[in-house]
Amino acid sequence: MFPANPVVTFLLVYTSGALAGLTAALRSSHQLTARYVIAAVLNGGFVSLGIFLAAYAYVPQYPYLILAICVFASLGGMTVTKVILYAFRQGGLTIIVRTPHRDVMEDTNNDAS
Repeated sequence: MFPANPVVTFLLVYTSGALAGLTAALRSSHQLTARYVIAAVLNGGFVSLGIFLAAYAYVPQYPYLILAICVFASLGGMTVTKVILYAFRQGGLTIIVRTPHRDVMEDTNNDAS
């Protein structure tokens, strides 16, 4: 079973997420500085711990599934952090949604007649 001691559980979840964050950092093409590695480890650990605490309150009967979700989230955590930092540096983030060339409302109006 999952460790009954909360401290051991928190350490397991945090360490798993931190290692996943470190793995993502090593896999990236970013220059590996001490600051970048520390940020990846802290980000991965805290993202993992936050998701675990939020999910465990709702489905405590599946702790290993929640742990796996936390690790997968930590693998992509630095990507999200990079996007947010890039948005702040550039002064904002613009999302453009493109629709097909035909006007959808025009097609639905023709179908009704």
